[in-house]
Amino acid sequence: ELIEKFKPDVVVSDAEPEGIVAANRAKAKSVYIYNLDLHNSKFEYNFGLYTYIIKKAVSYSHKNANQTIIPVLTQPTRKEEKINYVNPIIRDLPNALPLETRLMKEFGFDKQPTLITIGGARFGLRLVKNIINVAGNYNENFIIFGVNVKAKSDNVTILSFQPNFLEYLKISKGLISLAGHVTLGEVLVYKKPSLIFPIPNYLEQYQNSYLMKDYCIKGDMGKLGLVYMRNKLDEFFNQIENLKEKLKEVSFARNGAIEAAGIILQEAAR
Repeated sequence: ELIEKFKPDVVVSDAEPEGIVAANRAKAKSVYIYNLDLHNSKFEYNFGLYTYIIKKAVSYSHKNANQTIIPVLTQPTRKEEKINYVNPIIRDLPNALPLETRLMKEFGFDKQPTLITIGGARFGLRLVKNIINVAGNYNENFIIFGVNVKAKSDNVTILSFQPNFLEYLKISKGLISLAGHVTLGEVLVYKKPSLIFPIPNYLEQYQNSYLMKDYCIKGDMGKLGLVYMRNKLDEFFNQIENLKEKLKEVSFARNGAIEAAGIILQEAAR
């Protein structure tokens, strides 16, 4: 009803297929944006009925949308009929931000911090609490974003959500997070080693971690505990230099957000 009343030039929908269904019913043009790649990821993991429903919804949206946009992680960018594989959709490229030396001075850091972000997902609170409990064993500075918990050691700083998060990422040693697509895209573009924990039974995050397998350390949320957390942090810090070398192989010249906007505007103008 809203689409028929507003008469948009184009309907843009994310992972949920309802927007494509409604646009189809209202005979409106539509663009579907979702990173789950059912075509060329070479990733197969079956969570039963959940996987079946997700695949059916994505397949419907690909078939019925006028254009599909899939932001990549490590897949090649390309166009296959009406499916557009674009560069990672991020907020800003590194060269758009101030120099690292300036940011280090501005934030008052004498060495690179390790960032932890869970993007507001309740699934990540257990991960954060485990890190807080073992952080005192490391000669590292940890900065945790967007959680309401208390630090237990002087080397842990808790911050609310920061609109300039990418400035922190630019000067960081590495990132610990869930396996969200935007976060991992920014990790690749900024060439930062990462320790990632896919949300259990979440098909998209498992695919993201599969695509990142050569450029990160992967953790298992189901095994979280203090000993496991210590072992994973040890592995992460020991592998940081190796991960940096691998990340040098990855290059993105353009921001996928600009590419996606161009595709949407082009479809709206048809």
